[in-house]
Order: sequence, then structure tokens, then C-alpha cells
Amino acid sequence: MAERPDQIARHIESTRSELGSHLHELENKVREEVDWKTHFERSPMTILGLAFGGGVLLEAMFGGSRRHTPTREYNNGKPIIGNVRHPQFSESWDKVKGALIGLAGAKVRDALNEALPGFAEHYDKIEHTATPSQVERGESLTHRV
Repeated sequence: MAERPDQIARHIESTRSELGSHLHELENKVREEVDWKTHFERSPMTILGLAFGGGVLLEAMFGGSRRHTPTREYNNGKPIIGNVRHPQFSESWDKVKGALIGLAGAKVRDALNEALPGFAEHYDKIEHTATPSQVERGESLTHRV
């Protein structure tokens, strides 16, 4: 059954309009998903925690391996009171950093699993069978003998 040219033109125009509407809607959704303000409004504590955890992670990665030992600073031969570094604080801070890094890793894993269904199963397989050196080298299960 042949359609008339004017019907075909109207169909093309309505399809074009519909596609434009869908593209506009998709653009708005993408803009909303990448806007940190939207996520902050939905769950401010999560965003603050991620920001803090990210800062701790960056400090752990790039801050060097400085270990604080009890030291005193002096001014004209007299100790400055209140400027003593305690190893207990450093150990506690290391534990907090480790916990935050672990939590950030778990959140990233959950987010990846949500975006890529099945990611968690593959991650668990690698986590339970690969040695740390194999994971660092990026070896997969299929490359093992």
C-alpha cells in the first residue's frame, strides 16, 4: 500500500520532532546526573563523606610516607607548648584513613555494579582468586595457568 508524499513528509516531520524531544529529555537527564549540586541536595552526608574520603585517599596516595614521631619545636631554646605530635594520634588517623578508603572502595564497587550489572560477581571472582600482585599487574582469571 503506497502512501502519498504529503503523508510521508508529515510522518518524517513528526518522527523528527519526537526524536528532538527525546534528545532534549536525555540531555536534561545527563546534565542532572553529572551535576554535583543535584546529588548533594539528594544526600548531602554521602557527598560530604565521599569528598572527605577522596581527600584522605589523595593524601594517602600522594602525601608520602611521613611518620610522625613525638617531637617538640623550640623557640629561642624553649619548647613551644601544645606542639607535640603523638604517635597514638598518627595510628588512629591511619586507621580512620584505612576505614575511609575501604568504604570508598565499597561505594565505588556498588556504583559500578549498579551501572554495569554483573560487575560485582566478576569482581568477587577476581578478589577471591587473584593474588595482590596479579591484581596490580591487571592479570585476569583467563591469563592464569
